[in-house]
Amino acid sequence: MKSLLFLVLVLAASYVLAQNQPCQTGKLDARVALALKTVLKELPSSPTASVEQIRDVNIPVRLFPRSDVQALTITADSIPIQIYNPAHLSGLPILIYYHPGGFVTPLLPFMQYDCWRQAKAYKALVIAVDYRVAPEHRFPAAVEDAYRAFQWVPNHG
Repeated sequence: MKSLLFLVLVLAASYVLAQNQPCQTGKLDARVALALKTVLKELPSSPTASVEQIRDVNIPVRLFPRSDVQALTITADSIPIQIYNPAHLSGLPILIYYHPGGFVTPLLPFMQYDCWRQAKAYKALVIAVDYRVAPEHRFPAAVEDAYRAFQWVPNHG
């Protein structure tokens, strides 16, 4: 259960960091508090909760134009990626987004909004790698997917 709580904290923190939240007040950001309250309320209370129960946690999703994202599979391993381009331009800088799923949670809808928001804020392409996760795929599958996607970007970005 401690590792699950750590994952929740990482997800909430990554959400706020992506929002460019300064931390000069010493107080918990209201968005983090809401995310934690929502996630902790939805989490199974049993320390023996299954991976499926953890993955089914319902975090509110913010919508964005679906025309701003393209889903592809790349490399011989068919690694799923999503390319966010709200500007609909070419020649933009590229950010590769490795979602904070702790190698057990796939790219989730609330993470997709963050990718879109970053692409818009930084006027860049954001390539989100939906690496394979455990326990279905043993280590180092996720790391290998991440690295293969990294290798793919310079030739196809």
